[in-house]
Amino acid sequence: MQIKQLSAGLLLATVSAFSQAAVLYDVSFASPPNVNGQSIVIDGTPRTPSRVNMGVVEMQAGFAGQSGNWAVFHQLSCGYDQLEFKLPAGLSKGYLQFDLVSESLNSSQSAFSVHLDSSNYGARSIGWHGGSNQISLFNYGKSSAFGAFTSQQKYHVQVHVDAQSDLLEIEINGNQVHQGAFGSPDLSSIRMTLSPWTGGATNCDLPRVAVSNVLVYEAPGDLQPPVAATLGVNFSLRAGYPNVVPASGGYIRHSRSLSNLSQVDKPITYWISTSLPDGSGFPLLTPRTLSVPAGGTLTELKNFSVPAWFPVGTYTARLVLVDPATGERVYGEIPFSKSAN
Repeated sequence: MQIKQLSAGLLLATVSAFSQAAVLYDVSFASPPNVNGQSIVIDGTPRTPSRVNMGVVEMQAGFAGQSGNWAVFHQLSCGYDQLEFKLPAGLSKGYLQFDLVSESLNSSQSAFSVHLDSSNYGARSIGWHGGSNQISLFNYGKSSAFGAFTSQQKYHVQVHVDAQSDLLEIEINGNQVHQGAFGSPDLSSIRMTLSPWTGGATNCDLPRVAVSNVLVYEAPGDLQPPVAATLGVNFSLRAGYPNVVPASGGYIRHSRSLSNLSQVDKPITYWISTSLPDGSGFPLLTPRTLSVPAGGTLTELKNFSVPAWFPVGTYTARLVLVDPATGERVYGEIPFSKSAN
């Protein structure tokens, strides 16, 4: 929904039946705001992670000859580097996609983990283990190996979580490598960590792991671009006329415009209604249909009647436009009042 404040103090609202849910994160470490060779930027938008929990993670362009910008984990002195992507409370369904490339991780004392946290469990992770040189899943004490990984090879990973159905699915480079129980009621956050895999680690300076193109979303349809709006509406009081009617009832004089933003002629159905204090709806203008040419706007200077029996109070008149063929709809609103005298 888009809401604009008009100069006359009226609200014009546009609602599309085709609006898409927002992608939770879409992080490619773009520049700006990131700067090559410097710590990644955290700005509170879906274009950056939520925070850096530990260590220093830098943006590097063209890591290992790969195109694009990358967040590079490099835990000097066997420390920890960790990014976090916080998720809405109670999220039960979601998808995660990311690209990963490593250097010198094979046969090292380091491991890279992608933690799929829940409110009741924080040890679930997909890992690239420098000791075993394997990609694997750890979940509730059980490990599942997916095969060996290779330095400087790009891996595209997709994870699907459906906690309601107790389902966890993992794909790597387009191949499903896991389908099994998730084991938790929600997905609360995603953490990415480079750390030693052994308590006796002494040499962690060489391994580097880079991630990019991190997408977190609730449904595949979220990745589809929203359908362009083809209807437009303008609903406002006519200049010089009041928006208050007396106790005996009266008229609200207004201007209404129906716009066809598409490239073809189309019929537009429209009506005006309001809600009474008891919540019941009341038609101020019954539905009717007009044909509006492609790219055209039909404007009417009209009025609607407010009956004498309307209770005293403040109301909102809503003009609704619908495309009968697609169901797309938009609306505009104006406030009006009925006085006691």
